[in-house]
Amino acid sequence: MKTFFFLILTIGGLLILSPVFSQPTAEKLAEGPGAVLVQGKCALCHDLGHIIRIRQSKEDWEDTLKTMINRGAIVSPEEAALIIDYLTKYYGK
Repeated sequence: MKTFFFLILTIGGLLILSPVFSQPTAEKLAEGPGAVLVQGKCALCHDLGHIIRIRQSKEDWEDTLKTMINRGAIVSPEEAALIIDYLTKYYGK
C-alpha cells in the first residue's frame, strides 16, 4: 500500500512539475555591438524571442524604438543609434 501511494505521489509531482521543465530555453541575441544594450533596454519589457522573430527594415525599427521611447523607455540618442544599427544588422529585412 505504501508503494502505491509513493507511486501516485511521484507521478502527481511529475505531472505538476512537467510544465516547468518543458518551458523553452531563453532566447539569446546575436553577438555584436549593441547586443548588451538591446538586452538591457528592450528585455526589460519584451521577451527576447519576440525581438528575434521580428524582421523589420531600419525605418521600421526606428519607428518601433520611437514608440517604445514614447511609452517610457529610457534611451539616449546615442543608445538609440546603436540599438537601431544592431537590430537592423541582425534582425533586419
